[in-house]
Amino acid sequence: MLPQIICRCVDDIFCTFDSKEKMDQFFYNLNKVHSNVSFSKEVEADGQLAYLDVLLTKTENGIESTTYRKNTHTGLYNKWESLSPLQYKKFIVQSLLHRSYEICSSYQLIHKEFQNIKSCFLSNGYLDWFIDKQIKIFPNKRY
Repeated sequence: MLPQIICRCVDDIFCTFDSKEKMDQFFYNLNKVHSNVSFSKEVEADGQLAYLDVLLTKTENGIESTTYRKNTHTGLYNKWESLSPLQYKKFIVQSLLHRSYEICSSYQLIHKEFQNIKSCFLSNGYLDWFIDKQIKIFPNKRY
């Protein structure tokens, strides 16, 4: 009972199966390999599944991907008023923008994520023009 697709990143494994029975059998066999190793599984709910920093969503046209944040995400980052160097603040914004740019599967999803990031940093006291300047670095993704 092997998965149709299997991908691994360190200790996280992404698998697809064509039936729940095959999935259950695969994990049953996997967990019998060694008594000190125990695999858990997350199953898609409402056509969605979070894997690492990615939220995968089934659509009529295939699978969309967007940035995933846990329910415990607070949106709290380094405050603008902090005594951190400006370059550090710039890189915090750019790293989150870059992450979303690489993960999101369409221009609309990228735009939505960029707006979420902008809103988050505005609530941390960042200046509107400063955030917009970082966003302009990213060209439109081709889709």
